[in-house]
Amino acid sequence: QESALRQIQYGGVAGCEFHAWSVEQPDAATYHSTTTATEHVGPAYSVCAWNASRSRTVGAAGSSVYGFVMPGEGSAQLSLSVGSESVEEDTAAPQSPALSFTLREGMYFVAPGSVTVTGGAGVLVTVAGFTAMTSIGGPIEAQGRLPYIDGCSDSLLLPPPRLGDPCFNHLHFPGGVVQTRHTHPSGRAGMVAKGRGTCVWVDPAGAEQRYELRPGVVFVIPTDLPHSFETAKGDTLDVIAFHPDSDFGPTGDSHPMINRTMVGGVSA
Repeated sequence: QESALRQIQYGGVAGCEFHAWSVEQPDAATYHSTTTATEHVGPAYSVCAWNASRSRTVGAAGSSVYGFVMPGEGSAQLSLSVGSESVEEDTAAPQSPALSFTLREGMYFVAPGSVTVTGGAGVLVTVAGFTAMTSIGGPIEAQGRLPYIDGCSDSLLLPPPRLGDPCFNHLHFPGGVVQTRHTHPSGRAGMVAKGRGTCVWVDPAGAEQRYELRPGVVFVIPTDLPHSFETAKGDTLDVIAFHPDSDFGPTGDSHPMINRTMVGGVSA
């Protein structure tokens, strides 16, 4: 079964189940995905956490890094070395950083090349073989701008530059949600930004499992894993979710600039 799924290495063990850890213990785990020859669900990526006592340097030339600064843990300092040579995890900071920013709580970013974050706390997703356009935004809003299943909502924080590219989302779950069980055709990586809830999933043996979500929890949902989210009445839940691929985005012959360029009264 695993040969048809995105593989994960968690604590040195390969598997296809839900996994989670916290920014309070950022060294508890690092997620690494690999893509099998028969699987076409986006580029390989890795996920790690940082906090005020544990800075991170991740990324390399030819890769890109998505990140989110957790509310309630203070601001973070972001240093970018765009187009730098390869930087291994947790080595010295990249040489001559080209850009430096202070990110407030609840802000998010994506940047190509290597990235160093210090202060605050949050999650980083490094995507291999993908060159993003540097973008910074936030803080996240109280709820999403787009409807999602079962009364939930979603905002596309960092959209795919082209059809099929990765994207970064903010999911909002109101109180009293019992979400419909579902799957995704590619893996998901996320972090609880605010609130509390429960992730319910079905393990490879068919048994239902539950994991309590709270602020600072980083989690991974592998490809095709049946799962859902629940919130108690009076509790809301806000999750930042990374998708390694998309079925949405501009293409070479369909994007706002060319679509809205009229030649002889007809779109170019």
